[in-house]
Amino acid sequence: MPQRRVDLYWLVGGPQGRGVETAAMVFLRSVAAAGYYAYGRREYWSNIAGRHSYFLGRISDVPVWSVKSKVQILMSIDGQTVIEHVRDVAPGGLVIYNKDEENRQFESYTMFSKKTMARLTKHFKEEGVETTVRGAVELYRRNGVRALGVSYNELLRKVGERIGIRDLITLGRFVSTLSVALGLAALGIPRDALRAGVEFSLGKRPNIVQQNMEVVNVAYETVENVFNLGASNANRDKAVLWNGNEAVAVGKIMGGIRFVSFYPITPAADEALFIESRPSVELDPSLEEAKLVDRLGVITIQAEDELAAVNAASGAAIAGLRASTTTSGPGFSLMAEGISFMGMAEVGVVVTLWMRGGPSTGLPTRTSQADLRFALHTGHGEFPRIVLASGDVEEAFYDAIKTANWAERYQVPVIHLLDKNLASSYMVMPLPRYDDIRIEATPVEVHSEPILVPRYDYPLGGLPRRIVFGVSNAYIHLAGNEHDEYGDVDEDAELARTMQEKRLKKLELIDREIPDEEKVRVYGDQGSDVAVVSWGSTKRAVLDALDELGGNMMFVQLRMFQPFPTAPVREALRKARRVIFVENNYMAQGASVLREKTGIEPDTVIVKYNGRPFTVDELVQLIDSAMRTGERRIVAYGEL
Repeated sequence: MPQRRVDLYWLVGGPQGRGVETAAMVFLRSVAAAGYYAYGRREYWSNIAGRHSYFLGRISDVPVWSVKSKVQILMSIDGQTVIEHVRDVAPGGLVIYNKDEENRQFESYTMFSKKTMARLTKHFKEEGVETTVRGAVELYRRNGVRALGVSYNELLRKVGERIGIRDLITLGRFVSTLSVALGLAALGIPRDALRAGVEFSLGKRPNIVQQNMEVVNVAYETVENVFNLGASNANRDKAVLWNGNEAVAVGKIMGGIRFVSFYPITPAADEALFIESRPSVELDPSLEEAKLVDRLGVITIQAEDELAAVNAASGAAIAGLRASTTTSGPGFSLMAEGISFMGMAEVGVVVTLWMRGGPSTGLPTRTSQADLRFALHTGHGEFPRIVLASGDVEEAFYDAIKTANWAERYQVPVIHLLDKNLASSYMVMPLPRYDDIRIEATPVEVHSEPILVPRYDYPLGGLPRRIVFGVSNAYIHLAGNEHDEYGDVDEDAELARTMQEKRLKKLELIDREIPDEEKVRVYGDQGSDVAVVSWGSTKRAVLDALDELGGNMMFVQLRMFQPFPTAPVREALRKARRVIFVENNYMAQGASVLREKTGIEPDTVIVKYNGRPFTVDELVQLIDSAMRTGERRIVAYGEL
């Protein structure tokens, strides 16, 4: 791992709907403008406004992708944030709070979770402090944390004098900018970087920028430089700040996806809405394509439900477009029949599944990896599919392109597994490597005269013909029933057996053609005694934890679950004397797939299922415990 000069953890929190996300974006973009790599993860309640939400993140002069459970600086929009995170700031850290709220009791924050309030009330009473913001400040100071209280009202009045607004309620809209500006001043981030953050996050409207920069000026006049970060002198390449939703959306566009269907559901909808908001591209009139259309973009359809969404995507793929639908667990449930149709009719569609807490509505804004088995087995009957899980935002971008290629080539449903942790994680990542982006188009069969084509007459282990209406000068039959080579319904016993074998033999072709490095990746020495195995968004926390632990350990990242890379996984784990599996679900689903496909039984499973992802220090402690004690099952309880 590269040596870090700067490695600092941060948190900004406040009531949902009061500018927490805007504040975090100003913070992240300002830090990025100062030349640092940054990471931020959004945690929020599933309500429109009022409940406590926060961003937790990290700043470094090398790429960062994970967090710890203690931060060095906490920036609060309201007093509830100060109370809720009283145990989340490391000794030597700084909490910035509004001293106008010092006397407020827990009960005055009416959107407090009952269970959270009860736990904190008990803690405060055991510590002998009052259940107020002042009591929380006392606990911070006892723990070696510097608490800096400033009057937000007083500072806002100063801002009002400069921008000609006297009404304190109107000035209240600047509280989110004020809270992070105070934090950035304490970090020593240059003020010109903050201007870039304000412009990028709030738009380059001169009046808005000028007003918010006066907020910044007042903050920098109020708070001294505590951490002295300054501007980064790291030789950082050009980078982009994306979250998982945005990375997948851009990946789909660059991968040639031209049709996206969805029904609004958290956290999948943001991906589709991002695509929907992108302007289409005007074509040069001299181009051949301009004879057909004058603008090139992505058709994005908000369907009436997920059944319609998945079937619309099938229709678009049949018509020749690269197509995708995006959803989360409850919506994926409704897509089961449509996915089965794709399996029978041999239609290639990318189904992007953003996992969240379940069952039922469950934890709709929290993370989970509990839909793995669901992705592997959804739909009735047996049919080939590809199931791929991405490990971080950068990987998700490139995987969105690859899955589009695979859906078109193999004409099977391709389920791209991601989760809410990735959806809500923002990170500064290198600009895409355009040389690594490949749209691998599958040739379309073209005939000189209209003809009925036996699309399904292909050799065992082969692929059906690619026919596109209006281009191929051919027509085909498609049905959800068993059919002959022309797509005509037929239930002959020998035909049924042959067709089933043809479809499922695709898995062997897929397994041969897709390189092993796309299916499983090994980090560290493959001859290590200890192997930590995981999948999905746990990847980066595991890598950082192993870096801190040191020693003879490796990380095996499972990426493809169907078809499962049995031989390369067995080879990767051949010399490991101890196998530890880490994942965000109760039943250790990935570990059970590993056992089923390879016969390898993990010595320890480390699971977490409270809707929060693993933090680095949590994994350091739990992996160390697994190696020392040999416990078979360890549960993580971290609350951040």
